[in-house]
Amino acid sequence: LDLDLAGLYDLDPYGFIVINPLGELAHVELSRQTGRSWETIDSAFVAGEDEHVFLPTNNQAYGTGKHKGAVYRITSDQPVVVVQANPAQGEAHSSGATMLQPASAWTAETRIAGWRTHDGVGERSFLAILGRLSGTPLTIDLSFGLDADPDLGWTDNPLQLSVEPGEFIRLDALATTDEVDHGTSGTLVISGQEHPSVVFSAHTCAAIPDYQGSCGHMQEQLVSRLEGRRFVAPRMVVGIDPDVGLVHERTMVQVVATEPDTTVEFIHGDGVVLETVIIDPDSPYAVAQAAHDLAVIADKPIVASAYMTNAEITGLGSPSMVQLAPVEEWSNVHWVWVPDGYDTHLLVASSSVKTLLVEQISVLDDLGGTPQAEPFPAIDIDTVADEQLGTREIARVPVTAGIYRVSTDTPSSVVVAGWRVGDGFAYLGGWGSVATDPAG
Repeated sequence: LDLDLAGLYDLDPYGFIVINPLGELAHVELSRQTGRSWETIDSAFVAGEDEHVFLPTNNQAYGTGKHKGAVYRITSDQPVVVVQANPAQGEAHSSGATMLQPASAWTAETRIAGWRTHDGVGERSFLAILGRLSGTPLTIDLSFGLDADPDLGWTDNPLQLSVEPGEFIRLDALATTDEVDHGTSGTLVISGQEHPSVVFSAHTCAAIPDYQGSCGHMQEQLVSRLEGRRFVAPRMVVGIDPDVGLVHERTMVQVVATEPDTTVEFIHGDGVVLETVIIDPDSPYAVAQAAHDLAVIADKPIVASAYMTNAEITGLGSPSMVQLAPVEEWSNVHWVWVPDGYDTHLLVASSSVKTLLVEQISVLDDLGGTPQAEPFPAIDIDTVADEQLGTREIARVPVTAGIYRVSTDTPSSVVVAGWRVGDGFAYLGGWGSVATDPAG
């Protein structure tokens, strides 16, 4: 889906970065639905441990409603890792990226994390919902006011809708003047066991905590299997001062409950509790701070996300969202893409980073050159500990543009975070690679 802003500022090359982590050739196709069938519009053979970038034409769809022909499909005969990004190549006005999950990972129920539409700002926070099979029924329990044309007749809550392969349903959030407004967070999308679906949480002009004259593009494909009870939330944007070292901007950590009366603790250091809250699915909560990397511990499954915020000290970064992986979903090998033109850090959390290996496998095709022979080192290692979590180390590794393999002897999580003045992106690193089965 092309989820970026349109018009004057839509100069960013939207596209898909396909990484082949295997040793054998992968045949990958990009297609779009015309009528009731998928038509291939581009294809490529991607060599092992290499990448290919698909750059289709911009393809936005505006406003609440059902949009046809606005979905691209990627299929591969080998397991691959795919990142959707603005920009996928070249320069950008406002950046965003998300790791795409294969259709085989889609589920019948998604609890939403996201942000709000800002009062007085024309661009919206919105959800984009896709179905894998024909006639996918949707029950959507909204946590926000819907900005919709009355002629649509979408006035009920829950909404009862359906979606076909190749189209998506967009739901725009109305702005409110509430002091606390988590926008689309807490919404529940159900499609039934026989009809898996997937939801993108997006914003074309996000500001955190609120609009102060500038904003950023935000997009995240939500993954139900990332609901969990134990998370590590690293700080993202930093500037480096020659006198004081790392200067952190605030990172906001947001939690959304999947069950009533869920107790959540935000912890730093050696078991120091920053805050404890009890929340319901319709009452998301967030902590924004710059002093610590955090652990998030819940007694019931939650959705946990980290957000870049408005720059306060360094001028670096802009609001961006990444859904965090619970400890149970960590893995030993991750494949990630790093674009040119940003200060990008890989934020690696593991029970031990002594065996962390960050290898540049290839330089981006449009840049040329050869990969760095030596692994990239960490410039900072933080620790957070809790009785339920154990001890976790968070390594911060600055990297240059390219494709990377990140490996650890113990399971780990990788957040890719990049920034420059007034702009930034973040996404969850390739925590798995699965054959991309056709979605419909």
